[in-house]
Amino acid sequence: MPILRSFSVNHGVIAAERLPTEPDQLYATPEELGAAFGVRVSEAQVRYAQNAVNAYCNRASLFPCEISEPLIRLPTDRMETRLAVTPVLRILEAAGRYAYNSRRDRLGVNAMTWGYGPLLALQGITPRFTPIQVDLIQVEPSTGILTLPYGPFLFPISQLAVRYIAGYLEIPARIKTCLINIINNVSLKGSGDRIAYNVGRIGRRYATASFITTDEARLLEPFVIRSLA
Repeated sequence: MPILRSFSVNHGVIAAERLPTEPDQLYATPEELGAAFGVRVSEAQVRYAQNAVNAYCNRASLFPCEISEPLIRLPTDRMETRLAVTPVLRILEAAGRYAYNSRRDRLGVNAMTWGYGPLLALQGITPRFTPIQVDLIQVEPSTGILTLPYGPFLFPISQLAVRYIAGYLEIPARIKTCLINIINNVSLKGSGDRIAYNVGRIGRRYATASFITTDEARLLEPFVIRSLA
């Protein structure tokens, strides 16, 4: 099974979103779910549930995939930031835009960086991006926290562009539980997502308008990507 899948995320937009077509692209095979939960499901049902999980989590895939985030603005005086997608497996490429801090309340930092004004001026009004050596970047895989090195002459980085691989080599058990729950919800509700309906004296009311109920939402919470912007 290859580590890097054929998914790519650029600036929050999935560039190659498609349903899995091969059994090794599924989060769990029908046989695996049958053995674990004692039910019989089809491969098509697993594909649908997997796509629902990906859409809810705002991910191209939970498997390792390449991520290219939009420009990240670093906090003042801190060479540290946080990546949106975790766990982070590898930093592929990074580049920083170095600039001095123009805030009046940061006089201690400005005293040093203003001395580099002529050097910064050579980069023009908008400083160019300078490649950052990937080996010097420290990353916490589970949280996505990056610690970056200072640039030449201790220039601080104001903006960061980074490309990395993130995802799970092994799909967590709670994801497989969500798959079987979603398949069960679809089977119970049918193809519609009606909240309430009446047929003669028979009435039916659902607690949620989605196949992902509060139970599944609670299980998926650690995997949800809030924003890539």
